[in-house]
Amino acid sequence: MLKHIFLQVIQYFQQTHPAAYQAMTSVMLESARKGYWKPNEDQLKAVARLHAEITEESGAACTEFVCDNEKLQTYISRQLSSGQAKVYNKNMQDVKDAVDAVKDGKILKKESISLSENGEENSLNGIIVISVLLIAFVILFIVLKRKRYFR
Repeated sequence: MLKHIFLQVIQYFQQTHPAAYQAMTSVMLESARKGYWKPNEDQLKAVARLHAEITEESGAACTEFVCDNEKLQTYISRQLSSGQAKVYNKNMQDVKDAVDAVKDGKILKKESISLSENGEENSLNGIIVISVLLIAFVILFIVLKRKRYFR
């Protein structure tokens, strides 16, 4: 009965949201890798196999949790047969290679602003604001002091 329910859950996620299914299996595997979950060897291999299969069928969902985690990928590969590990590693490498993929004929690149340019502009703005506030405070102080003397 429990195995039947488990298979229905797997089937549901495979059909409706394979990325969520990949995320769940990767969290389970990362928990095992870090020692938070202590599955027996068969359970560990079964989860790794499920993760590799859904990655192969649907492509790697590539959350930060998986694609940026070399230790997890190595751990998963070690739980798989050599053939499965080859396919899994190839799928993950394909995703890494696609980071600079071409979309609509344009290469996507990450742009960044130099800290020196942005930092200099922000510090200049800060100095101007502080100067204006200081001048306003001095003027207010002078005005209030004169009003007391003229009474």
